[in-house]
Amino acid sequence: MRARLLHPATFIATLALLVALGAPAYAVRAINGKTLRYNSVSGAKITDGTLRMRDLAPRLQARIAQRSATGSRGATGPRGATGPKGATGAKGAVGGVGPKGPAGTAPTCATGTALHEFGCLETTARTAATWAAAASACQQFSRRLPALGELQTYRFRSTLNPPTAGAEWTGEVAGTTTGVSGVSLDMGSGAVDTPAATVALPFRCVLPATTP
Repeated sequence: MRARLLHPATFIATLALLVALGAPAYAVRAINGKTLRYNSVSGAKITDGTLRMRDLAPRLQARIAQRSATGSRGATGPRGATGPKGATGAKGAVGGVGPKGPAGTAPTCATGTALHEFGCLETTARTAATWAAAASACQQFSRRLPALGELQTYRFRSTLNPPTAGAEWTGEVAGTTTGVSGVSLDMGSGAVDTPAATVALPFRCVLPATTP
């Protein structure tokens, strides 16, 4: 039986069909990671959820593993409102009393004087003199006339045998209508007077106490 020849149009159509059926298979064999051009496939072309850890670069895999282990710190949130004041805590225990420190060294006074009001006061009055002469006599020995307050408290130092009568000069001065006058103290009554500076009265001097 003689074979029937295909019409040229039928032959072309058949050939086209065979090519069409073989093209996908060829494309599958021809397209691989080595033949793809860099950056030719975008993320939109990749089906979500199809990438696995092994599909990623080693460096990216290491970063993902490190972040998974330590956790990433989120952004700091806004500061909250101030809370209410807490209750007052209990009062702490009273501390103990520390040991007493050593006593300080007592100041000493020269012979003929006694410790009084942080100074050494002469226990015997000197011969009467004017106020200026009395002040000068004390200065010659680096001493001074006693303040009014020092002489007043000296009157009550019975252990120092203070005089019970007579006035003595103090280191104070006062202005009067007749000029400048010295201030004296009556050792018996404690009365304060301002006689003329030319009047002669007994006096005693004070020198600083020394610490050994």
